[in-house]
Amino acid sequence: MTTITAAVLAIVLHFEGGYIPTNKFTIYDSMSFIDNSNKQMYINLGVEFEILGFFFIGGDIRTEMFIRDFAAGSFVPTLENYGFNFGIRPAEWIEIGFRHHCIHPMMTYIYQEMKTPNWEGAFEEVYLKIDVKVDLIK
Repeated sequence: MTTITAAVLAIVLHFEGGYIPTNKFTIYDSMSFIDNSNKQMYINLGVEFEILGFFFIGGDIRTEMFIRDFAAGSFVPTLENYGFNFGIRPAEWIEIGFRHHCIHPMMTYIYQEMKTPNWEGAFEEVYLKIDVKVDLIK
């Protein structure tokens, strides 16, 4: 019989470095900043598929929004960030990959007086990520 042992408490440290081969952002007429007096939050939904325990491919959608109050109709989305990534994990602690992000502002019709970011664009990353896990309490 095999027993699975896991640490009660562990810390995982990440190191990631990469290269951004393209950097394309389009600025509209002018940049206007979001009114920070509202409550800010985001939701990130993603999926990843692992193939043969070595390759991975996935994507996510991050929606940033403000909350005027906690009631129906008060969540005001302002920005969408669509992500796509793929790569390899030659060992449990190392990841080599490619990411694409494309960012789009959302014109909110619920809250007309709110200033939203007037920029959008896309960028890519080629990266190397190293994870180091240290068991603190076994």
